[in-house]
Amino acid sequence: MRIDVFENGITAWKEAIATLEKIVDGDVSFINYRMFIVNFQGALELMFKKMLFDKNEFMIFSFDKFKDNVLNRYRNAVKDNKSIFEYAISKGNGKIPDTVKFYESYQRLAYLYNMKCFTDEVIANLDKLGDLRNSIMHFEVNVDEEILTSLSKLLLICDEIFQDSIDGYGWGSDYISGTLRNKLKQKDLNMDKLIIESKFNKKIIDTIKSNFNSYIDIDINDYNLLSDIYLSINNAEKHSKEDIARRFEILVRHGFIEQNSCSYSYGNDDIDSILVIQVSDKIENNCIKKM
Repeated sequence: MRIDVFENGITAWKEAIATLEKIVDGDVSFINYRMFIVNFQGALELMFKKMLFDKNEFMIFSFDKFKDNVLNRYRNAVKDNKSIFEYAISKGNGKIPDTVKFYESYQRLAYLYNMKCFTDEVIANLDKLGDLRNSIMHFEVNVDEEILTSLSKLLLICDEIFQDSIDGYGWGSDYISGTLRNKLKQKDLNMDKLIIESKFNKKIIDTIKSNFNSYIDIDINDYNLLSDIYLSINNAEKHSKEDIARRFEILVRHGFIEQNSCSYSYGNDDIDSILVIQVSDKIENNCIKKM
């Protein structure tokens, strides 16, 4: 089965958008952040290669060792009256010559084909996206709370580029819903703001405020136990235990709920120290006042 570069790119593009929609709705887990970055970068690399291919088939290939990697393979393919892809498949390994790297793909479109849509700001954000993807895939990453603002703007710009440059893109399909598009046009997509404005997350926070004081010495990192307690309080909750546990993890990792030591008196001189789970000052001081 052959999956062409456009179909491959669109698949990653849809996955990136679907994951971003979860993030914008307050599901700001690391796995969603990771999947968005990886799929977004992968989609752009494939779609830029599609744009290069449509302009000149040879432009999708690396210039390194061009004669050995590209010309010789094309020569053999032509002799067999096959395309380069068909020739690679016929040899059993399906390997085509090395294609351009991500940063080369948009630089070729910007500078060799003088596409004005690739402004300095767009190229800088594409560079940043490539660096983020490499950090995630190869070592570790420092999550920038503000990065979604610039990446969301980049996604909308790329959507316009694809509409103008790729035949078949968007025919009968609007990959970005009107609701999501409007949210992405906001100037501030700070992760903390997205978390605290989620109705689901607000309900969890309200439950902690009003009902969690009686639950003591619970491990705040035991998200399954926290979700069990939440479900025992909210019997009609429509979300799954797994979803609730993930939201607790988000709230803990972003510092919205915390575990504090409190003194407890038994009515005599005996005083014990107990651990309780509480809403942090980060919400009280920084978020709720802004809403």
